[in-house]
Amino acid sequence: MRVKIMFALFVIAGIAAASAYTGNVPAINWTDSTRDVYVDNELDRGAQVLSSDSPSRLALLSPKLESAIVLDVAAHTVSTMSKDLFQFGADRTTAASEAVGAIKAVGKFTRVDGPIYFFVVDGKPVLIRAHPGATGELTMDKLWETVLVWRSVMNDYEPNAQAVAAIKSNDKDTTVTLALGTWCPDSKNYIPRLIKALRAAGNDKIQVKLIGIDNQFREPVDTVQPRRITNVPTVIVERGGREIDRIVETPAAATMEEDVAAILSGRKAPALVRGNHKLHGDDRTRTRFNVDGKTMTARMRGSVSGVISQTLEVPQRFFLSSPSIAAQGFMQPQDGDRYQISSYATPLEFDKALGTLATVSCEAKGDETIRTPAGEFRARHLTRRSEKETFEWWLHTKLDIPVKGQSSGVEYVLTSLELFSNR
Repeated sequence: MRVKIMFALFVIAGIAAASAYTGNVPAINWTDSTRDVYVDNELDRGAQVLSSDSPSRLALLSPKLESAIVLDVAAHTVSTMSKDLFQFGADRTTAASEAVGAIKAVGKFTRVDGPIYFFVVDGKPVLIRAHPGATGELTMDKLWETVLVWRSVMNDYEPNAQAVAAIKSNDKDTTVTLALGTWCPDSKNYIPRLIKALRAAGNDKIQVKLIGIDNQFREPVDTVQPRRITNVPTVIVERGGREIDRIVETPAAATMEEDVAAILSGRKAPALVRGNHKLHGDDRTRTRFNVDGKTMTARMRGSVSGVISQTLEVPQRFFLSSPSIAAQGFMQPQDGDRYQISSYATPLEFDKALGTLATVSCEAKGDETIRTPAGEFRARHLTRRSEKETFEWWLHTKLDIPVKGQSSGVEYVLTSLELFSNR
């Protein structure tokens, strides 16, 4: 995130130390949460922040502090507990705290300007804030210094042997650029593991470059727009200065190295994206949606436009209407066969970045037998009307996916259907 926060740390007089007490800590499952931590006014790269839900908590483990610090986000309390009570997974991205440990309340924290937490413990001012991301070309040492836990993720990983062998057999000069966000959970999940696979291949014909992208997708300017980076991680494979293919955010195969191996061998890696993703020539946009209570935020990232945000107040029940046909199955009548619901409609046109909130009526017309190229199905017939258009949808009675649709003279039909078992 290219949000430069200038701050001065002051010891806040009057942080009321709550009366200390000792009690039993309930069993808690924790997940690594990349943050910037300042202890005694200095950035502490050795610190690790963990988060948990129900209730929302943050835990801070720092070599500069004797005890682990636990913040109760709702109660604004600061407590300490022994670091030994945290049992970490092998890659240090998860942990569990024991249920028998003693916790001691030591005060309150101050929350300012969103997710910035300030408190004093052991006489030291501590500040936790969002990590904006390292930017520009990075060395391996700089990457591990910035996000220490990534090294643990790499060390704990066993790459796909067949993919490593395929990467090792590449005999052409190739550059693999890893555009990543040190703030990004997907980057943390995939990039260290891909680095391990590329190292295991040990192919001198492959040059690996690491480029950090800030979490507003504005820096570095000579990479984000020219390379059309809208999501991280993005893995770009090039030969002779020409892009062969890229992997955007999520591998189509089980692992990143399998996709890289497919690209190197001349097989185009299939694309797998999530959310509202649109292409128009060389331009790309990606929109994600977040709902917090009655507020919805839509953030569109474009390879040309940068980041655009839209915030709307939404009712308790509303529907997100995406251009994706498959997404239409998520809007089903809940209270009888007729009802109205607010719908946020994402735009179909490339030149419109943000959507609108409108009222949509829905009427169920019963089950019908529908024949399509994918086969014959029992489907529930629905009519949806908004101010601008009317849709007729036939949804599979068991899978809730559209098998047929009609609107403005255009008909959509299911052409193929493949079902997989979870076992």
